[in-house]
Amino acid sequence: IELFRVSYTNFSASKITSDIDEVKNDEIEIREFRASILYPIVSKNKKTIYINGISYINMKPIYSHQNNTTDKNTDFTDETEETYHSITYTFGVSQKLKKNWTFTALLSPTIASDFDGKLKSNDFILQASAIATKKVNDHFNYGFGLSYNTRFGEPLIIPILQLTYIKNKWKTLLILPGIIGEFYQFNKNNTLGLVAAINGSQFNNSLESDPLNNLNYTRVNFGPHFEKRIYDDFKINFFTGYTLAKKISWTSESIGDIDLKPKNSFFLQISVIFVK
Repeated sequence: IELFRVSYTNFSASKITSDIDEVKNDEIEIREFRASILYPIVSKNKKTIYINGISYINMKPIYSHQNNTTDKNTDFTDETEETYHSITYTFGVSQKLKKNWTFTALLSPTIASDFDGKLKSNDFILQASAIATKKVNDHFNYGFGLSYNTRFGEPLIIPILQLTYIKNKWKTLLILPGIIGEFYQFNKNNTLGLVAAINGSQFNNSLESDPLNNLNYTRVNFGPHFEKRIYDDFKINFFTGYTLAKKISWTSESIGDIDLKPKNSFFLQISVIFVK
């Protein structure tokens, strides 16, 4: 069980292709920090696990504005940074059932905002999930369920399909539509894999005077993944590669959705994990 994780991800600067004159041909870089802590409580009969956890996201878009008074090839002359935050408390239960089935249900109330003004109802999102998994044997398990979350940049009901298959030193992991991964464990300390993962968030703009409402952010990352045990139950992993799909947009009551349409770019993620 992953009890603690802290990670930093950098998405390299990519050109904005939106038709909006104010930002067209500018560039955007994204820096993201995530941290999570999980505190499970196991019942005496070991059939029930009560789950408690908290997670935090700090997402910072950095806009490099082009100097339009000179040649277009001139370097950018100024930058604008915005910072968005998300705080989630997760609680729920995981219950072992007959015939090696396990049912897990989670509720995750979330506050996601730039915190530049007073909290509003739009800052709160109640995410939830329920999944049933079947352990066929020590090498194979599968599951299915439903989730209501912001993985695609806005709250949506998403069906879940989960599958794990282990053969010798190979491991196949599917948590659709979130993760597809193939891993090879060289030894107990080193694992190399190839991963495709989709993730996203929604943040509210809190200022009443701001014509922009929610920021919707989604990306699909693909590339090699390396994990190394550094000490006892602590691990470090590196995930790098290319963003195959990236969307950053705002909702606006006055002019509709505003999509920056950033081009795909390289990314690098570094994480430290504690498992038990």
